Amino acid sequence: MKAVNLVADFEALSANGDVFFTLNTVTLCILVFFESHPKAKVFFKGASEKRTRVYSKLILRNWNKLVPRFAIFGYLDGRWMNFAQDQNYSAILFTQNT
Repeated sequence: MKAVNLVADFEALSANGDVFFTLNTVTLCILVFFESHPKAKVFFKGASEKRTRVYSKLILRNWNKLVPRFAIFGYLDGRWMNFAQDQNYSAILFTQNT
């Protein structure tokens, strides 16, 4: 099977309080994406450190739903590590558990 690099770069800035709606939509898209690309890695970060912290908090809030299906990593101090509470990651990476 041929390896495929798929990259999508999206930036949406709004201050209208729809971050939860947007993240739910993105989550559904990621689930559909993993159905077609089960060995893929999904990388994301917020447009700011503050937004990335919001994403981290939402991941933790939904931790029990996510960890059975995904391995989750955070990028901190130049390296990827297992996602943990109370860290300010600059980026987040999801892979699907096999």
